[in-house]
Amino acid sequence: MPPGLAIDPSTGLISGTVSTIGSYTVTVTAVGGGQGSTTFSWSVRKEAPCPRC
Repeated sequence: MPPGLAIDPSTGLISGTVSTIGSYTVTVTAVGGGQGSTTFSWSVRKEAPCPRC
C-alpha cells in the first residue's frame, strides 16, 4: 500500500493520507468461504490546480 495508508483487517476499510507520489503494487487476498487474490497497480499523483475554480 502507498505510505500513509492502512487497512483495518477486520473491516477491510482503507484509511489515512497518502504521503508519497508514485506507483505501488497492491495485492488483495480474500479468505473464508473460498479464497482468491488479485494484484493491481495503484498510482498516486498530484493533480494540477483547477484553472476555473
